[in-house]
Amino acid sequence: MRRWLVFFSDGKILAGVLVLAACVAGVIMFEIPDLSAANVAPDFFGTSVMIACGRGFITPVSSTIPALSDFLLQKTNSFDPRQLPDTFATFRNSRFTDNHFYLLTAAGWIWKVFGIDWRTLKLLFVVLFCATAGVVYGLFRLGMNRLFSALGALLFVTAPLVLTTLPNLRDFAKAPFLLGVILMLGHLVARPLTPRRLFGLAAGIGLTIGIGQGFRQDLFICLIPGVLITAFFARGMNRLSLLQRLAAIALLLASYAVAVWPCRATSTDEGTLMFHNVMMGLSAECSDLLGVGKASYDMEYLCNDNFAHAVRCIHARRIKGNKDPIAYQTVEGARSAKEYVLDAAKTFPADFIVRGFAALRFILGGTSVERAPFGPPESQFLDRMRWLHTPVAAGMNAIGVLAAAVVLLATSRKDLRIATAMLFLLLYFGSYTALLFQLRHCFHLAFVPLWFTGVLAEHGMRAAAAFRLDMFRGTGWWRTVETRRMAAFALASLALMIVPLYATRIYQYVKVGRLLIPYRTAALEPIATEETLRADWHFFKPISWESFPAADSITDAPAPDSRWLAPPSPSSIAFDAHEMDPRVTYGVVELAANTAPCPVAVRFETEQGGNDFSRILCAQSGGEGPNARTLFFFPIYEFPASTTLGKSRFAGIALPADRAAEFKGLYRVADLKPFPFLPVLSIPENLSDIQRYQTIWPGRRQRRQQCPEMPQWLLDSLRE
Repeated sequence: MRRWLVFFSDGKILAGVLVLAACVAGVIMFEIPDLSAANVAPDFFGTSVMIACGRGFITPVSSTIPALSDFLLQKTNSFDPRQLPDTFATFRNSRFTDNHFYLLTAAGWIWKVFGIDWRTLKLLFVVLFCATAGVVYGLFRLGMNRLFSALGALLFVTAPLVLTTLPNLRDFAKAPFLLGVILMLGHLVARPLTPRRLFGLAAGIGLTIGIGQGFRQDLFICLIPGVLITAFFARGMNRLSLLQRLAAIALLLASYAVAVWPCRATSTDEGTLMFHNVMMGLSAECSDLLGVGKASYDMEYLCNDNFAHAVRCIHARRIKGNKDPIAYQTVEGARSAKEYVLDAAKTFPADFIVRGFAALRFILGGTSVERAPFGPPESQFLDRMRWLHTPVAAGMNAIGVLAAAVVLLATSRKDLRIATAMLFLLLYFGSYTALLFQLRHCFHLAFVPLWFTGVLAEHGMRAAAAFRLDMFRGTGWWRTVETRRMAAFALASLALMIVPLYATRIYQYVKVGRLLIPYRTAALEPIATEETLRADWHFFKPISWESFPAADSITDAPAPDSRWLAPPSPSSIAFDAHEMDPRVTYGVVELAANTAPCPVAVRFETEQGGNDFSRILCAQSGGEGPNARTLFFFPIYEFPASTTLGKSRFAGIALPADRAAEFKGLYRVADLKPFPFLPVLSIPENLSDIQRYQTIWPGRRQRRQQCPEMPQWLLDSLRE
């Protein structure tokens, strides 16, 4: 028996997991010939090239160095440092660049050691994947034996969702650090600690968060659970004093400050995209992925950076009285995004809570079989892994939530402190993904349903046997201290989740009811349209619409490309603000009586395609009767002066041929002052048919109001 244990020691199993992870990552990265399709703008790694060439952490103007520009655009695989001139133009480091200090530095040192070549950069992907696999094995070991832990790690490293996120370096890079923090928090909760080990873990958590934030900014969200777990849930060999806990928290924060300092030391741009990203998370695209029961409105219909920028600029202008154009990543832009999110949270608080629970449900339901959009388009290896994980995902979808509930209850029966900490970590790390819910932001939590299922499988029999013994005790199993503790935990947990949800839902129901009044009484201006038929869709295009302004009509705007050829200047910042200054119209489509929701394609024409907000939306049914109708409100955001990403303007709407007879007119709202928000909104004749809040699961009425899914190729076919 001892020989068996030695042979299958943690060290040997971990080594096997790392070797397997390296092989799997190598296969995936070998099938990705072009890294640019899965990563950010081509010049993102320009700073890494400078590090590899010994020039330091600077941002070159790559367009002035042809060989470097070709390399960053991946027209060539390698770059020779001798091709870099002695002097060249540079940009000031932006906040975006400094936020990725450690990621860009790691890429730079790999190139410095192995040569500046896109193929050698793939080594960084493999290292991060192996580190993630090792941390995941450690997480499984917190709750189960080596065999179950090895199996769980195997399922994680072969999950299609994880593998297809790997080629996106910025998104995947957070995984080993974020999961590493969770692992250390787990040790704080589950293992008795000496003061020395407590301080070591606290420092490790702070350093991991700080360094990880230099790979992906998401890591800062780990500070809150790090402080709270250290303060209230850490367990010592002997009782930890208040002074020891405060010292550990101070050490955690100090370690974090030291580690994160390089990410902020050289930045000259104080803008942040945190609330901007939350704005995009309010979009219909994220709601659809979450699978929530839809309300009669969508705050935003598109998860798009420029669309969110337009929303915050218009909100700042209309509601907050801002008179100046707002540039993209600036203090004013960050403040306007924050104001919009806070106003939305005050008006729709129940929706924020619902989205958090829906994200948790999605994660516990098993996500391993999903595919992120970054993997190789055709891969036999991924197809085999999908075949392997299909039954696993089906099982998690069936029992994932139940397994988590049973494990939490069983843990509370034994140790209320550990169960409370587990519930807190589950709610926190599961729900925060709802802020901008996309597969690339939740892939690292694919281990969670496997973890709870593994714990249940290993410990379920023993827990059931212990519970059965309690049932036959002379005092009655329901009278035991353990059972009463479990019941108290269950009731408190349910109250913690249900009471805030229903309290905010009542508040939101009343609040939204008041907001609906201007929509019923809005003054509408008719828009004359011309109708054409193409691809089984009827197009209704405005006969007269504002044209693009002339290039010389933009005040103080320099030549379109000058800001890419020299360091930013005050005039170029003004140009950013002017060219990205949107205009808005609140459009309305009147639809006749109908009993089924109607797809409405909103169409834009653009010069370059960067600001194309075309989308097929869904207008809810208005009911039957001679006077029944639906007023379908939708915002029209245009960038008439954008020369970098392309001017855009509204080009009309389109309805399917079999629904075109329901079209009664296209209008615009004459006065936007009574409207605090400009959502996509369906107003039926009977106001009681309006769904005033989102739900965790779609109800019967909500399912009836869902339009059939429209593939992306159909939208593309409607473009002129």
